[in-house]
Amino acid sequence: MREPSKYIEHPLIKPGKIEARLYQQIIAARASERNTMVVLPTGLGKTAIAIMVIAYRLHKYGGKALMMSPTRPLAIQHWKSLKNVLKIDDIVLVTGRINPERRKEIWSSGRIFVATPQVVENDVRRGLLSLEDFTLLVFDEAHRAVGSYPYVDIANFYIKIAKNPRILALTASPGGDEESISEVLRNLYIENVEVRTRESKDVAPYLSDLEIEIVDVPLSKEYGEAIELLRSAVRSKVDELRRMGMDLGQKFGMKNLLEIQKVLAAEGRGKELSIVSSIIKIQHIIDLMETEGASIAYDYLKKLMKRGKATDRILMDDSFVRKLIPMLEELLKRPHPKMDVLREIVMKHRGRKMMIFTNYRKTAYDIYDLLSKIDGVRPSVLIGQQKKEEHGMSQEEQRKILEEFISGAYNILISTSVGEEGLDLPDMDIVLLYDATPSGIRHIQRKGRVGRIRPGKVIALLSKGKEVGFFKMASRREREMERMLKRALSMSKASQLPLEERKKEKISIKIDFREISGPVARLLISREDVSIELMKINDVDYVINDRIFVSRLTQGEIMLIKDIDLYLKELRRKYPSPVILLEGDVQDDRIFELTSSLGIHLLRTRNPEDTVNTLIRVAREGIIRW
Repeated sequence: MREPSKYIEHPLIKPGKIEARLYQQIIAARASERNTMVVLPTGLGKTAIAIMVIAYRLHKYGGKALMMSPTRPLAIQHWKSLKNVLKIDDIVLVTGRINPERRKEIWSSGRIFVATPQVVENDVRRGLLSLEDFTLLVFDEAHRAVGSYPYVDIANFYIKIAKNPRILALTASPGGDEESISEVLRNLYIENVEVRTRESKDVAPYLSDLEIEIVDVPLSKEYGEAIELLRSAVRSKVDELRRMGMDLGQKFGMKNLLEIQKVLAAEGRGKELSIVSSIIKIQHIIDLMETEGASIAYDYLKKLMKRGKATDRILMDDSFVRKLIPMLEELLKRPHPKMDVLREIVMKHRGRKMMIFTNYRKTAYDIYDLLSKIDGVRPSVLIGQQKKEEHGMSQEEQRKILEEFISGAYNILISTSVGEEGLDLPDMDIVLLYDATPSGIRHIQRKGRVGRIRPGKVIALLSKGKEVGFFKMASRREREMERMLKRALSMSKASQLPLEERKKEKISIKIDFREISGPVARLLISREDVSIELMKINDVDYVINDRIFVSRLTQGEIMLIKDIDLYLKELRRKYPSPVILLEGDVQDDRIFELTSSLGIHLLRTRNPEDTVNTLIRVAREGIIRW
């Protein structure tokens, strides 16, 4: 009797390329037959499962397969993996750098494709790509399938047009709560969820030991004094609100404050709104002082000064803040206490492969400056692409840094969130969390960089205060993820029609006849899943479910309205659920203020295509989400 092979044997998979792990084979078999979300910690072989499902679907059903990843570096990584493992020549990387006409040819002639979702969505909309003959779509980092992210529309297009559709969704964690998890499952038409954690019996044999060490970092007396000054400022402002008849109570988190801020804006209570906005900013400064240090907090204050909004000026004129600035300037002369602890840890583990995570780019470079002075330590920094006011790295620079780290040119990689998601990195000896994150997704992704092939360690530097709470919250969310997933799946199944019926389901939108020649109406009419009824509607352009009344406004249309105040007030008076949908780059503070004060829903879209998707989403869900 022949010994079971240590590697996967399949007509479309090269011999000796994929280790035969039972849990991966079970998941792949189930995912081949039902739309499945696979939830696995980083390093447990989500890509191997995807390759097995691709091979199975193409061998059994023919057609084409498409694998999508959020970024170009991730897409390139998957493309290389597929070419290395599969016995198929037509494996194509499709990027936006390829000429559109050439892309159309590629989509027609290839068999397996790897691309970013932005390229796929654009090409579907422009008629360059038809998903009809695809027998599998793989959505990597599937937790992104919320809101207006391209994954949502791609799944919708695919399910409605494909002859033999199958969806495979991959993620380390699908979301932080049941509501967001349900949204992802619903958006990707998921029928089955496969979850494995480090504790799963069929996974444990393939993992090494992982030690978690929490290091409490006491703040210096000077930091304590600055933070106490800020807390006094918060107490003073809470007392001021209480005198105005508004009691926040003893315990109020950032989430509660943001909800209160939204209500005050809607009610037009400007003075209270200004005070609550100041409390939110002061709380943020406290968090920065505890977790990052005086340098980041000082930069934040400078940004507020530069921005010059009315609420920012009020805060900067506050006596507490005026006292804080010289204290921060004094603290800038010495590093945050975490830096001393970090240096000791790196010295102790000098020569071992380490990854350090931080939430802020400036902190990443401060850590780099510190570690560069230690003999035997070769650090490098990995950050995301350029933001509005921040320097960033191009994808080519990121790729070079990763290659040099993998080759051993560096032994410490200091990374912001860009290093959490998907990148194929070697197993680390140590992952050091310079600051905590309350996000269960990011917590799982960070820890997944260690303890796979060989024993590893996660070291978390936690300042006393909120950061301890953040770490506990993220750990709790990780433990509860499997339970939340199962509940979310049952909720998702209960709230949606069977897959075949969903494909046929049509929604109804009433359109004012004056809109019929416009781009939005034309796009809606072209949709097979939308039933259009033309009618005369006063003051609005679209009616959804006979209760949601939408007025679409562009910058040009706003300029033609003689009295925007009167128009919005009449809208509020006439309709139970009016919605203003601003399309394009509309800048009109008066509209933002009035819709908020009148309780009119406000939606923003980029262009007519985005408007159509938003209208359809509202029609399908029957609710308005910002």
